[in-house]
Amino acid sequence: MIQRRTLLKSGAAVALGAPGLSGLAQQAVTLKFHTFMAPQSNVWLTMHKAWMEKVEKDSGGKIKFEGYPAMQLGGTPVQLYDQAKDGVVDIVWTLPGNTAGRFPRIEVFELPFVMNNAEATCAA
Repeated sequence: MIQRRTLLKSGAAVALGAPGLSGLAQQAVTLKFHTFMAPQSNVWLTMHKAWMEKVEKDSGGKIKFEGYPAMQLGGTPVQLYDQAKDGVVDIVWTLPGNTAGRFPRIEVFELPFVMNNAEATCAA
């Protein structure tokens, strides 16, 4: 059971923090997107850039992107997951096959002859 004093303290903390939250919601956020794909590749040009532009447009400019193709921020494709985990970048696009042993549930689909139906494999 919540003590009255705890409830009052929590309510006061929320009331004091609420004005700061409204200002935060109006600030633009810039996200770093890092991938190993080359800047002239179809994936970068038709998928990644198009997606970033759509998000920027749909957010009314409140979400912006800094795109870094071709490992421009350093490291190797194997290290992309760690860069996102460690906060070096916000979003990465990589392949689970680049990180052997890290995602064992996905690795089964890389075995030969396991996948014969792309739709069912995606659902799995």
